[in-house]
Amino acid sequence: MNLYVTPGQLNGRLTAPPSRSYAHRYIICAALSRGTSIIHNFVPNDDLITTLEAMKVMGCEYSISGTELTITGTSAELINRLHFDCKNSLSTLRILIPISMVFSRDVIFTGTPELLEQGLSAFKEMFIKKGISVMQTSGEIHINGEFTPGRFEFPNTINRQYVSGMFFALPRLSKNSILRVKSPIDYRSYIDMTLDALKTSGVYISELLPGIFNIKGNQSYKGSDMTLEGDWVSGANLLCYNYIGSNVTVLGLNEESLQIDKDAVSLMDKLAEGNCSINISNYLDLGPLLFAMAAVKEGATFTGIRKLREKEPNRINSMIEELKAFNVKCIVSDDSIVVPKVQLKRPDMPVSSHNDSRIAMALTFLLSITGGIMSDAEIINNHYPAFYDDLSALGLKVHYKE
Repeated sequence: MNLYVTPGQLNGRLTAPPSRSYAHRYIICAALSRGTSIIHNFVPNDDLITTLEAMKVMGCEYSISGTELTITGTSAELINRLHFDCKNSLSTLRILIPISMVFSRDVIFTGTPELLEQGLSAFKEMFIKKGISVMQTSGEIHINGEFTPGRFEFPNTINRQYVSGMFFALPRLSKNSILRVKSPIDYRSYIDMTLDALKTSGVYISELLPGIFNIKGNQSYKGSDMTLEGDWVSGANLLCYNYIGSNVTVLGLNEESLQIDKDAVSLMDKLAEGNCSINISNYLDLGPLLFAMAAVKEGATFTGIRKLREKEPNRINSMIEELKAFNVKCIVSDDSIVVPKVQLKRPDMPVSSHNDSRIAMALTFLLSITGGIMSDAEIINNHYPAFYDDLSALGLKVHYKE
């Protein structure tokens, strides 16, 4: 699906969509709870529906009424075999792998080949040490064996979704466990978000020393009422228009949030001031937008880019390719990229989202200046389905066309 964008400015106010990261966590807490939980300010997207359907496989039930999600938790019974279709949701797959092993000794995961390629790596060695069989093909991951409590260790570069999955699963095992993540921990804010979500369901994990977590077994999740706060990445991709002459007010963003991306405004202020260098190693989802803003404002040097190369797609290569279409020629090294200030030009050909919603939003920002076309724009449905409708409501002329 192609998105056509006419140059223009935005004016108005709207509420940021709810945090997808918190939504995943609240859904899992509710599904693992005894009784019923209600999640307020819920807005579904493709990834969240995938997680809900996966939890339904384990016995939970859910219903959506307006912006209210009601979940009746699953039982604690062992299930003979579980089969999850994770579609294209990496969050669902990585978080669910250890959780599923609490409920069954025979688990199959399916999804896109690209998804399955990325999903298992950190767990594979751990499962083999535990005597758990792991078989992986391009079409499925098959895990067979008993997941038992004990001591577990991850490197500090481990993706936060693996750690979160363990935090959700280990309290349900029969005995205590120790999980160590070597310091300094990357993505620490996401781990803190998981610990915060667990508390809402009466599950507690203590940090004995930095990166060493004591997880008591036989804990029970309790149903509760939870309200989702606004998503700072989505909010930043609306507030950015204020730096090019628009007047947008975004409501529902918690300035005291545990979301690391609440730093977006201060980072965009730096770019507007000019002559800055920004380490973006902890801002992977803001990276594409910050690159785009640098080109529009005063240019910038970004360090700590290695992790953006590890994203699927490679966000560095993807953004370098698309920025060229706007006359932005970046200088890149192993762990840094220089984005120059330039006079943008309208792309001669459609730019591509590379099936990455964060790239799609960043390119839409640039197209609001130059005008143009973006292909594969429907990828936005994975994270912020109403994004283009919201931009349209604020005055930007955007429309889809096959």
